Amino acid sequence: MAMVYETILLVGPIFFSILVCSLFKAYISNDNSEGTLHPVFVQLLVFFLTAGYFTWGWSNNRVTLPMKTLNLRIVSRSGGSVTTGSAFVRFLIAVPSILTGIWLISAFLRNDGLCPQDIISQTMLVQGTNESTS
Repeated sequence: MAMVYETILLVGPIFFSILVCSLFKAYISNDNSEGTLHPVFVQLLVFFLTAGYFTWGWSNNRVTLPMKTLNLRIVSRSGGSVTTGSAFVRFLIAVPSILTGIWLISAFLRNDGLCPQDIISQTMLVQGTNESTS
């Protein structure tokens, strides 16, 4: 449920960022391209925006809005806060894991229910919080 909520929330800012880049290109360009962006640029923009959002949201005891709503948080295996580096590694592994469905298979087959992104980044998704966040 959290992934669906995250997707819905990210669609608007991503499209807005693409629109701003497209308008900027149309403004500075003298050709007739009308601000058309190269597909690789758009893919990189989406990648960096989502990487930044999730890395920031998962690190240093922060949570994203869907995680706060569903009372979820990412913690290190020791139960402490996740570093920025671990959050970024988790994101890099989570993207192909989620797109291929490996995360679901792993979660069902493992006794501890950990997904590849949690195994590699030494993190885990927990429900509930030990401290109040405001």
